[in-house]
Amino acid sequence: MQLSKDGYPAIQNHETLKQSINARDLHKFLAIGKDFSNWIKDQAKRADLVRDVDYVVFAEKGENQSGGRPSKEYCLTIEAGKNICMMSQSIKGKECRKYFIECERNLHVSQLPALPDFTNPVIAARAWADEVEKNIALEQSNQNKDNMLIASNEASIKAGEVLVEEFCKKYDHIDIGRNNMYEWLRLQGYLFENSRQPYQQFVARGLFTWKPTQEKHNGKIRHTLHITARGQVVLANKYMQWLEA
Repeated sequence: MQLSKDGYPAIQNHETLKQSINARDLHKFLAIGKDFSNWIKDQAKRADLVRDVDYVVFAEKGENQSGGRPSKEYCLTIEAGKNICMMSQSIKGKECRKYFIECERNLHVSQLPALPDFTNPVIAARAWADEVEKNIALEQSNQNKDNMLIASNEASIKAGEVLVEEFCKKYDHIDIGRNNMYEWLRLQGYLFENSRQPYQQFVARGLFTWKPTQEKHNGKIRHTLHITARGQVVLANKYMQWLEA
């Protein structure tokens, strides 16, 4: 088990994922009672992780001490690790998620250009400032592209979104009503416990929208859950797999 000096799962360099963590280390840190193999498969499904993008699978080198084939190991991106920690809804999960966020922040700082080692301090400072300005301009350009993509995605999301009740009626194999569908979404980890509000990660992935309405309850504005066109495909397939399991 590889841990950082603070006892958290260590950040490792991986040829495909770059900065990554070993999923088995995270499993042990979170003190999960369920066996690792089934647990990591469940987490990948709940968080809609994509193989070779959010995680990679490889066989551990050497012999399996308990006999049989070498065990399968999983490397996760830091973002995937954060999502799993959030879904654990435990104190250790919250602590570990904060640790991953701090690691990302430190990585960003470490990538800032170093001050050139010039004899003339004025020249050195100007060269460093030019490099920083260039990076800022590049980040701004990337941000503009991201904003355009987000706007395009939002337009496509709004075009095909439906209420949960409409979603249940739309697919023949979904044979449960609205309230039972809400409960199923909670059990699958899409919604907060005892709530109809989706986790932000699934809103960010374009599966749901969480819209305020004109109605108020006890002085607070109500929100309505909608399932996007993309979300309908994902959830319909997942429900079919759940029925066949």
